[in-house]
Amino acid sequence: AMVDIVRALGWNYVSTLASEGNYGESGVEAFVQISREAGGVCIAQSIKIPR
Repeated sequence: AMVDIVRALGWNYVSTLASEGNYGESGVEAFVQISREAGGVCIAQSIKIPR
């Protein structure tokens, strides 16, 4: 769903931001994997914020 939003907005270069821990990190992992499979979205950087 997030990749669909990114593509609908015409973005092709994004950064990710997540809280440290299983929930946030697994969400970013899923987004990165799906965006790679879909193509057209470049992840500039992935930032984790400590709890």
